[in-house]
Amino acid sequence: MRSPVNWTVLGLVAERSSYGFELWTRYERLYGDVLPVGESNIYHALDALRERNFIEEVGEPRGVASGVTRQPKPHYRATTEGREAYAAWVVAQEREHTRRSVLFCGAAGDCARDS
Repeated sequence: MRSPVNWTVLGLVAERSSYGFELWTRYERLYGDVLPVGESNIYHALDALRERNFIEEVGEPRGVASGVTRQPKPHYRATTEGREAYAAWVVAQEREHTRRSVLFCGAAGDCARDS
C-alpha cells in the first residue's frame, strides 16, 4: 500500500474507531493543509484498508442508533494486523526520513560544519 492517505486514515482509525464522515473531518483538521483530499478519498481509503484486513466494520456505539429511524453509520476499528502494519510503516517512514537527510547533507557538503 503506497498511498499516504490510506496510511493516515489507518492511523486515525487506530487512534479511535470512527465512521467515514468523522474520519474526513478529523483528517481535514489535522492533515488537510499538508495532504488535502476530498471526502470520497477517505471512503476509498476505508475500502482499501478493509480489503487488506487492516480495519473492520463494527456496529454503531451503543445508544447512538436506538430509537432513531436513520440508516446506521458503519464504524471502523483497526485490527491487530492493521495496528502492526501501521507501526511498521511509521518506523519505515522515520528510517526513510533519516536516510534522505543524510543524502541531502552529503549533497550539500558537510552539514555538521554549519551547526
